[in-house]
Amino acid sequence: MLAGHIKDQAAYLDKNISYQIYSLGRRYQKQTRKYLKGLEYSCHGIPWLTLTTLLCYINSSNTSYVHLLIGLIFDIIYVAVAKASFRRRRPTYASQEDQMIMIGYDKLSFPSGHTSRAIYVALFYSGYWYSLFIWIWALAVSGSRVVYGRHFVGDLIGGLVVGYFNYVTQFTLFYPIHAMMEWFINSLLMETAGGD
Repeated sequence: MLAGHIKDQAAYLDKNISYQIYSLGRRYQKQTRKYLKGLEYSCHGIPWLTLTTLLCYINSSNTSYVHLLIGLIFDIIYVAVAKASFRRRRPTYASQEDQMIMIGYDKLSFPSGHTSRAIYVALFYSGYWYSLFIWIWALAVSGSRVVYGRHFVGDLIGGLVVGYFNYVTQFTLFYPIHAMMEWFINSLLMETAGGD
């Protein structure tokens, strides 16, 4: 009973804070809408998967692209499973129909897939000289999800946890699965390259 009350209070607080952030951002929506939309597009899963697959094919000797591709695939799996499990709906105070999608729009909110992907990518490239710019982009993408009315603050926290979990387990707990996927992708790349 107490746990249910705490959960309800946390959800109320989450919705309230998220709406306040959205309302504040809405005041400047004419000036910021194209930037918010650009951030949304910059972290969409389909362009990331397409570009990373292309980079794997063009530069098959660079294993980091294959590792990134595997991480992006697992990110989609983790987010899809979590959304199907929690089934939290997106905020109703903002229009959701203009999402960049292929078939229908995603009505589920928790966790934020853009946040999990952005955090995963930022962690993946943390060792590089340009990592500061990637972290700025990742945090901007994450924050923009609430300002744009796509997600609640709690969804961002969930996305952050999923992105971190994905990165940490890729080379530790789930390394055998990732290694099998890496072998499979490399086999496909060699077969494709050999068929030219």
